[in-house]
Amino acid sequence: MADYHDSEIEFRYPDGWELIQDEVDGDPSVTVQRDGAFWTATILKSRPAVEDVLSQATDAFREEYDELDVYESQAPLCGEKHPFREIEFFAVDLVNRVWLRALRNGRFTLFIMAQATDHECEELSPIFDAITASLAIVSDDDKLIN
Repeated sequence: MADYHDSEIEFRYPDGWELIQDEVDGDPSVTVQRDGAFWTATILKSRPAVEDVLSQATDAFREEYDELDVYESQAPLCGEKHPFREIEFFAVDLVNRVWLRALRNGRFTLFIMAQATDHECEELSPIFDAITASLAIVSDDDKLIN
């Protein structure tokens, strides 16, 4: 396993996966990917509400794909339960799955998105879960806010 660490978050990811750091509108993101499947963490400095982040992401998929299924629940993120959405949609004759999670603290909102095709899920879902389970906020003295 490889380690990622910056001033806001840290996590572990599989050796051999490509790591890409980016910034959009001043919000940093880091992606680890392999063969089109990916896991991304984005730091939203404006601290939008968790439900707003998840709704906007879901709406973006609704605009792009005619048919999709959305499943909502709670899932662990940084040691606590937070809203979780799983989205299934068809693209290029394949079922694709997207996993969305978010949390908010006093400094930022952390948005996690992972995506893989249905036939990759048996292998990649546990890997995405392991990456997410290893995720930690660096020196966070702020209480998490949903």
